[in-house]
Amino acid sequence: MRRPRNVDSWYEYEKVKSFSDSEVFLKNIDISGQIKVALIYPNDYKVASSSLSFHKVFEKLNESKKISCERFFFDKKFKKNYSIDSLTPLDQFNIWSFSVNFELDLLNVISLLKTYKIPLGKRNRKSYHPLILFGGALTYFSNSITDQIADFVYHGDLSDEFVKIIEDLNKKRSKDELIVDLKDFFRSKGINYSCSLSSSVYLTDKTIFNNRFLIEISRGCVRKCKFCTVGFNFGKFRFIRPELIIDKMNSVKEYTRKIGLISATVTDYPYLDRIIDYALDNDFDLSFSSLRLDSLTKNILKILKKSDQNQFTIAPEGGSQKIRNIYSKGISHEQILRALNMGRELNFDSIKLYFIYGSPEEEKTDLDGIVDIGNICLNLGYKKVILSINPLIPKPDTPFENYEMEDVKALRNKERYLKNELKRIGVKASFESIKSSIIQYILTSMKDKQAEKFLETAENVENISGNLLEIFKNNSEKGAG
Repeated sequence: MRRPRNVDSWYEYEKVKSFSDSEVFLKNIDISGQIKVALIYPNDYKVASSSLSFHKVFEKLNESKKISCERFFFDKKFKKNYSIDSLTPLDQFNIWSFSVNFELDLLNVISLLKTYKIPLGKRNRKSYHPLILFGGALTYFSNSITDQIADFVYHGDLSDEFVKIIEDLNKKRSKDELIVDLKDFFRSKGINYSCSLSSSVYLTDKTIFNNRFLIEISRGCVRKCKFCTVGFNFGKFRFIRPELIIDKMNSVKEYTRKIGLISATVTDYPYLDRIIDYALDNDFDLSFSSLRLDSLTKNILKILKKSDQNQFTIAPEGGSQKIRNIYSKGISHEQILRALNMGRELNFDSIKLYFIYGSPEEEKTDLDGIVDIGNICLNLGYKKVILSINPLIPKPDTPFENYEMEDVKALRNKERYLKNELKRIGVKASFESIKSSIIQYILTSMKDKQAEKFLETAENVENISGNLLEIFKNNSEKGAG
């Protein structure tokens, strides 16, 4: 391709090339097909390359000899948006497939479309505009915003049938015909839940996991925590056999000994002890995406310790038993104490705990319970105690979907109270932004008419976040009235 001619484009080109040069591919990926698909992760490179769904879709689409799928990430400063794989500008692709996994990433999608002057609402786009497809975790449950933006929303795990429809693009007379085929496919097949799980296609040190090979060991969740979409929308719990995990580990040991096991709840994987024992015996550095504290074992903590990890993370979610029961967390105070004591027995001196506040029926004593658990950690001898505390964001298609998020004033008062109390006892706490939490809530709870009106407004305003907060404020005032 022709190299950039101006300074800004050259900066973009060099930045994307630096990421591309850092990658070590573990599988042969052929991007020589004629049908050009841009796979866009609407977040930065570090987050994009940490997403196994991004790896999986890239690999699967390029298994077709007819398709050339190339990767893109989002940078608000970019204007040309070069692909990671061939440094081809985005506007040379006629299919834009977005992997959307987080609510706030929708704002980046909107920003990117506006950069190219592509209408945000699908009804306003012309035949010469690129075909906009959405997939990813955010599409496993209902969302009016995604439905209004995307020409087609793919719900579920990527299937061979879907790939074949994309292969047929060259046989179609128009983009509209392809969209009809896609919609007919979804109506006939419904949501696809696959047993083919993902693993890293490439390694890079410019990512959250720093050259760690990731293996998705299971999908779905046997738990039904009321605040989480996974147990209600991602299909039945399914997992891969331990022999396959061990084979994958061995296949990359010449590149890395660092392995990351990925699952909604790694400790629910039935053969976890076997994988840990193999890692301990064969000098693998093992990490886990999530740990259920009621399933925590000394074996798990031993492999973390061997991998030079001095901190482990658990998620009580609620400070009191009442709140944990409301969340259907299935965890008792005794189990929390057991996990904390086990960590100290194995000489962990740092611990991180996740909590959610702003739940139904929450009172001051429930907030005090969060502080009490932090204090217990200190009394047990943990030198570093970190609490990550986030507002409850009611999600669609969960038992909390009809629960309204608390208003800004109430959340700020609770946040202020917790900050002061935790500071008093010497516990470090990080709080998710109330503003961004509310924006996430609005983006997933909008109805069709609201979403349509919001996109019309977003076409002409720069401060999209401010517009969303105004919607929340107006709705809160109506509710109070």
